[in-house]
Amino acid sequence: MFIILFSRIFLAAVSFGVMGLGSGIYYTPLLAWFGLDFVTEAVPLALLLSVFTGAGTAHTYHKCGHIHVKTSIMAAGAAFIGSPLGVLALHRTPVGAVKIVLGILAFYVGIRALRKGEPVCHSERSYILNNGLTLFMGFLLGFFSALLGVGGGFLLTPVLLTCGYPTREAVGTASLVVTIGATNSFLFHLHSASFSPLMAVPLIIAVVVGAKLGGIWATRVAHPKTLRTVLASTIVLVAMGIGYDGVATLLRGG
Repeated sequence: MFIILFSRIFLAAVSFGVMGLGSGIYYTPLLAWFGLDFVTEAVPLALLLSVFTGAGTAHTYHKCGHIHVKTSIMAAGAAFIGSPLGVLALHRTPVGAVKIVLGILAFYVGIRALRKGEPVCHSERSYILNNGLTLFMGFLLGFFSALLGVGGGFLLTPVLLTCGYPTREAVGTASLVVTIGATNSFLFHLHSASFSPLMAVPLIIAVVVGAKLGGIWATRVAHPKTLRTVLASTIVLVAMGIGYDGVATLLRGG
């Protein structure tokens, strides 16, 4: 059974290396399915795996010059402020309605990315966001991540695509933000974590190798148009899932 878990975690890491999203969506449910306690084992271990997945991806993209470090650090810093407010809003906000709105917006971004060609990456990087917009984007990222429990990559990558980032720059920049955010969240959960290191080590190796392989394919092999199509199509599918979950949540009275 561990081999099945190992394989699925590896494939999720490859997916993140290619698209900059997916680790937070897959790791926790997979670990819970394996029988780990959700609070003390599945969530902390998923966050630790996200740290190594994001770091492996970010390293590959950074070597190829596809990360804007300043944008990543500023967005991650602002997310730290938005996260606790998202937790507070969790008990005062109709989460189902928020999921529906977020799903609609992500669906729109995905369709737009599918229809729009890959922007030209100019040497002066004219697509880079100004400081104010970067901080605002990071704040919203932290707020909605905490409110809805979704990974930062799913929220940030589509936003960067909409703002004109080339696909590789969007994925690379988002991966660094995810690494910083997951590290912060893991440290927050560390005091209550009780997962086995003997289980964690092989899974960490799996996600590092998977993320590197996915990143290498995306940065050196895949055509930017192909990468954008795969990424945008995945965003559309995930958006539909979040929207459906939002409707289900509202029907349950949430």
